[in-house]
Amino acid sequence: MLDKIRRLIELSAGEFEHIDMQLIAHLDGTRCMLKAWGARDALQQAGLFHQAYSKGIVRDNKFFSQPQRQLIAEVIGTESEVIVYHYCACDREIFFNSLFLTNKVNYVDRFLQSALQLEPQLLKDLCEMFVATELELALNGPHKKLLQDQNFRTFMLKLAPYLSRGANNKTSQLLV
Repeated sequence: MLDKIRRLIELSAGEFEHIDMQLIAHLDGTRCMLKAWGARDALQQAGLFHQAYSKGIVRDNKFFSQPQRQLIAEVIGTESEVIVYHYCACDREIFFNSLFLTNKVNYVDRFLQSALQLEPQLLKDLCEMFVATELELALNGPHKKLLQDQNFRTFMLKLAPYLSRGANNKTSQLLV
């Protein structure tokens, strides 16, 4: 894991430039949660490197070129890179508002500013990643009160049809 993180730092990928123990704990916690739910290796790897295209709130497209994506894919694997890219590129406001208001998912790539129709497996992977990262923060980070927040609980329930049995079991257990 550390070798891959070092390589991503060399590539100036995402939050890895500013890596600290708190970020490593969150990344590994996300991977562990996905593993506990029975996620395949590619999704677990994506969980571990889900910040590869995150630059905080910076929306500078220079970090998201095709050559950059190819370099990151060489480090974490092509299937994992596709998940990570789409996770980071997702315009969450559009994604979640469409889910809340219409029970349908609209995906817009915020880097390319284009709407995409996601393959069913990628959609499930993204939903699983959203839940894993948010639950990891809620359970192990400064956001412990999040589990009591009604909007967060609604978010979890709306994503349920797209989640694995393991993820649904965990969210049901936490939302009781």
